[in-house]
Amino acid sequence: MFNLVKRLRNRFLPRSSPTATLHPYTSSKWCILDVLIKNRIPISQIIDVGVQAETPELRALFPDVPHLLFEPVSSYAIDIERNYAGIEHQLFPIPLSSCSESAWQVETSILNDGNITHSYISTQPVLVDGFDIVRCRPIRVEALDAFYNLFLPNFLLKIDIDGLELSVIKGASKSLSLASVVVVEADYSSLSARCAAIECHGFQLIEIVDRILYGHVLWQADLVFLRADLVAPVLRPPMFNPEFWRPLT
Repeated sequence: MFNLVKRLRNRFLPRSSPTATLHPYTSSKWCILDVLIKNRIPISQIIDVGVQAETPELRALFPDVPHLLFEPVSSYAIDIERNYAGIEHQLFPIPLSSCSESAWQVETSILNDGNITHSYISTQPVLVDGFDIVRCRPIRVEALDAFYNLFLPNFLLKIDIDGLELSVIKGASKSLSLASVVVVEADYSSLSARCAAIECHGFQLIEIVDRILYGHVLWQADLVFLRADLVAPVLRPPMFNPEFWRPLT
C-alpha cells in the first residue's frame, strides 16, 4: 500500500504542491487529545477511573473542566489533592466494576518491596505476605452507572485499572451515552474485546497510543475512541487523497 501511495503522489501531484496542514504524529495520549482540542471536539468533564496520583495529560490539557477521580487506593489520596490543587475535582475512593456488589480489594507491589503500585478486585480474599500482596480488605464495588447523575454531556472517560477495564465498561452502558471520548488501556489479549465493547455504544477507534512492546511485539497500549457523530472529515478525510496518507515507520 505504501508503494502505491508513493506512485500516486508522484503521478498526480506536482512536487511543488503544498502539503496539507497536519498535526505532528507522536503516538501519545497528549498528542491525540491536543488534536481533539484544536478541532473543537466537545469535552465538558473528565471521568478518570484509576487516576492513581494523577493523569498528567488530562490534568494539563483540561484545567478548566471538572475532574471526577476514581481511585480506591487510599495511599494516593495525598498526592491527588496536591496534584489537583487549583483544579475543580472530586475524589471517589471507590472501586468500579460491572455491578454493585461486595468484593475484596487486593493491593500489590510490582517490585515485591511492600510499596503499593497496583490494585485489583477479587471475589475471594488473598493471603497477604507484605511484599507482593501488601493489603487485602473487604470493600463494596459500584458500577459507573451508579454515578450517572453527576456526569455532564460530552465527558471524556479514561479507564486504566490493571486488567479490569472491561468490567467497568460493562457497568457503564448508560453513562457511555453521555461520553464524547473514551480512552482505555488494553493489552494484546484484551484489545479486540475492549474495542467491541466500546464500539457497540456508537464509538469509533481513532488512535492507538502509548504503545509498549515486550520483546519485539506489542504488549499494551491505550485505545482512543470518539463518538461516531463527532468523527468529522477534518479528523478522518474521505478517501482517497494521497496528501493525507501518512505511513508510519
